[in-house]
Parts: sequence; C-alpha cells; structure tokens
Amino acid sequence: MIEELSLQIRYRALPVYELANALESSKGLEPLRFIGKLCQHIEEERDFSVAWSNAIRSCKDQSSLKDDDIKILISVGNELGKSDIDGQISTLSLYRDMLSRSLASAIDEKHSKGKMYRNLGALIGVGIAIILI
Repeated sequence: MIEELSLQIRYRALPVYELANALESSKGLEPLRFIGKLCQHIEEERDFSVAWSNAIRSCKDQSSLKDDDIKILISVGNELGKSDIDGQISTLSLYRDMLSRSLASAIDEKHSKGKMYRNLGALIGVGIAIILI
C-alpha cells in the first residue's frame, strides 16, 4: 500500500481524495479492508485525515494488525497531502521502513511462538495418553 501511495503521488501527483479512489481500485489491496471504507468516510467527514483514521478504526477488529501498526497507518493518513511531493514520498519511505520492521518482528514472533505451541500440543497429547493408560 505504501508503495502504491508513493507511485501515485510521484507520477500522477494526485490530490488525497483522488488518491483514495485510486487505492480503492488497486488490485492486491483487498485485504486492507479500511481502503474500501475510506471513500465512505470521506463522504461523511470531508477531512481526509479524519476519514482515514475513522476508516482504519472501523476495521480494526476485523484485522490482525497490532495497535502499533494501526498507529503507524493512522499517521500515514495524517501526513498525506500536508507537504510537497518530495516531502510526502520521504515520509512514506519512513513509514514503509517502520512497517517493514514491524513485519519482521511479527514473523519472528510467529516462529518462536509457533514452536512453543507445537511443543505444548505434543506435551499435552503425551500427558493425556499417560493419564488414559
């Protein structure tokens, strides 16, 4: 999503409201449910950053994003349209790096906790087998 935003801003210089429409029609962003609701919130709010944060918060329970990830995404919406093209692209690059670190942390957590849960499942299975014998 961050790459798509950067490309749209750099090469098409779209205003934020048109950027929302471009994101909604982009393929591959369907898992980010808040993008689908963004245009609805824009119609209600008129302030892009408020509509962006409301769209994210309305989909918060339907996603597996952590609170830190949601804060980063809300910050992205707060920065869009607030500076020139180069400033926005630099800011998006910063947020892309932050989300990349968050993704790496989530992958590490998945691997470490995944092993723990597999071992715990096997141990419980052995314990139940001992009790039944």
